[in-house]
Amino acid sequence: MERQLLMRTIGRLVVVIALFAGVRAYAQPATKLNQNFDVQCVLSTDFPSGWLRYNPIQTTIPLGAWSCTPEGGRDTTPGLQCTGYYDKAFHLDTAYLICPLLNFSGYGTSSVFFRFDTKVSIPSGSSLSVFTSYTDIFSAADTGIAGIYPPMGSPADTNWTTREVDISGYKGNTDFFLGFRYTSTDTSGTTWFIDNILTSTSRLYVPVIAAGQLQLTPLGIGNRNGITFSYSTPDGGTYDLCLTDMMGRIVYKEQFVAGQTQTTHSIPALGLRDGMYFLKIDNGINYGVAKVMVQ
Repeated sequence: MERQLLMRTIGRLVVVIALFAGVRAYAQPATKLNQNFDVQCVLSTDFPSGWLRYNPIQTTIPLGAWSCTPEGGRDTTPGLQCTGYYDKAFHLDTAYLICPLLNFSGYGTSSVFFRFDTKVSIPSGSSLSVFTSYTDIFSAADTGIAGIYPPMGSPADTNWTTREVDISGYKGNTDFFLGFRYTSTDTSGTTWFIDNILTSTSRLYVPVIAAGQLQLTPLGIGNRNGITFSYSTPDGGTYDLCLTDMMGRIVYKEQFVAGQTQTTHSIPALGLRDGMYFLKIDNGINYGVAKVMVQ
């Protein structure tokens, strides 16, 4: 028992030392990412400089379940992988792969998109997350990022899939971290492959207007005094309006009556923080979705 306690204590000290060593590596925040791991993961014993691994649970699986895979990346190139299967058994585990410190404040009015390639079924409870400080990393206080397209786990990742998410809402954060959160249990798990992580000011996926979708257009940039948008509906009646932030949290809801015409509607002053929001209206049959910038 004393030996197990000692080993756990040593494991935690290793984590603390590794993370504080990472602090020095993050003296200058990155303003973009473009990492394909082809040079940094030539050997399985390698790991890319400036990236962190952190396992809050360290009783059954070694620190750093995330590891280099020399031929497991896209097109059999080097990449990264994570697995909860260790020593011929599944283990309860949470493992973070944390990108270098980021700062997007210099992008001005440009959008910023985060893109990555992934393969194999996404473990339940796993996510792309954001940390706002080193303290958040130590306490595993991450927040999942909503709006990833295609959605995580759909389509099934039996083949490599490129995913993208708009992270323009984080341009107001002076410094922050993005990380991949892997979870597994003592009865199930899989191997999650990641490759080609980058940021871009251009969108890879162009949204497709589907049947039943309404025209919904924000009028200008929203502010603390309110948001105004125009819409066109094929039939009148009661519509639900919902405004969410980048984390998927609902910040405003209401019902309003729409006519069979193109008109405008305003959301009252909410004292919203600067950033990107998602606006949706629907009546159960037709719907419209649009992004709204608040400054």
